Amino acid sequence: MTISLYTSNAINLLRDEMCICLDDLQSHLISSAPTKLEFFRDFFDFLTKLNPPGNYVELVVDEHCENDDFF
Repeated sequence: MTISLYTSNAINLLRDEMCICLDDLQSHLISSAPTKLEFFRDFFDFLTKLNPPGNYVELVVDEHCENDDFF
């Protein structure tokens, strides 16, 4: 059975906001952890539901450190 690793929200986050190549990520996960694909799908979906207190701009900018405690 083949499962879809990415919901539309996960695609928006991973590909569009984080600039992650979904094909490379999927290939790596399939080769490294083929029995855990459902976990990763659920994890990616969970990431889209996080609501950090500050907008992510760049990790090294001090004004966005309020997210450090959140995560």
